[in-house]
Amino acid sequence: MNLGFTQTDADHICFYPTVFLISVSIYNAWLHRGRRAELHLFARGGHGFGMKQQGLPSDRWFELFVTWLASEGFVPEM
Repeated sequence: MNLGFTQTDADHICFYPTVFLISVSIYNAWLHRGRRAELHLFARGGHGFGMKQQGLPSDRWFELFVTWLASEGFVPEM
């Protein structure tokens, strides 16, 4: 799905409260179309939160993403 955002846009838009509404809208649209989806929202972590361990729940975002990709058949099971 192309929403017209560049990677730079995507990296910076997460600082705005509206990204919550956008994320929930995309999630609901997928469910409405009968697709399986997961939505993980993290309260803390900051820009680039996946690049270093901070002792926060967001430290697991990449693991969660890869697990989801595998469960949906996009990549082999790890």
